[in-house]
Amino acid sequence: MKLKQFFPKLNRFGVAGILVLAAFSLRAQNQGNALLANFGYGYFEPYEDLSTRFGGFHSAGVGLDYLTPKNLIFGVRGDFFYGNNVRENTIVDARNELGFVYGTGGEPAVVSLKMRGISGFVYVGKLFPLGETDARQGIRATIGGGILQHKIRVQNDPQMPTPQFGGEYTAGYDRLTNGFALTQTVGYQFLAQNRRANFYLGLEITEGFTSNRRNANFFQPPSAKNTGRLDLIVGLRGVWTLPFYLGVEGTENIYY
Repeated sequence: MKLKQFFPKLNRFGVAGILVLAAFSLRAQNQGNALLANFGYGYFEPYEDLSTRFGGFHSAGVGLDYLTPKNLIFGVRGDFFYGNNVRENTIVDARNELGFVYGTGGEPAVVSLKMRGISGFVYVGKLFPLGETDARQGIRATIGGGILQHKIRVQNDPQMPTPQFGGEYTAGYDRLTNGFALTQTVGYQFLAQNRRANFYLGLEITEGFTSNRRNANFFQPPSAKNTGRLDLIVGLRGVWTLPFYLGVEGTENIYY
């Protein structure tokens, strides 16, 4: 249709015709590459050897995914673990018969134990779309390998210092442990067409094949240092994602 024939028809439709044309949309399907910056929080429960040392704990982490046009995933991630539920009391024998620890001022000090840890992984996986139109929304599954490390932090009393738990003595109480680990995740990935809501929710399992790394551990037999451990972690992770599309724009509605 020529333009001079089109405009008279537009005048004939008037305002109604303009509204109909304004509501018409074209679909632009994204199958390009994407970089996904991830910021996550998780809550985890320990099992096997790790459960004798800690209770439930939290994690905060960041990561970066490379998503291909075929929805293959290549990524890296780092996490920091923290919690207050420590089951292995490494300072129990340092207390007196009344259960007190005395500071430099001669008064009882408040000393607590904290869980601290880190992990780092590289992983591969795939995103399985649940529909034909939303190619970047569906079930996400990954598997990876890396390192897992954890220790017990002795939280000293700032008002009543306890020298026996500070300085070079700290290593004798912290039970520093690390080693190779595997991790698997499965969950739901949502990447919005308008890029305003992008997230991931999923189940995560990590198996750490670890050992104690301290030359000496107070109140523990030397043979414990060379004992291999299986540190199993199971929990839920939520991730907020910031996507960067490379090349073709994401699946979206373009209004005219």
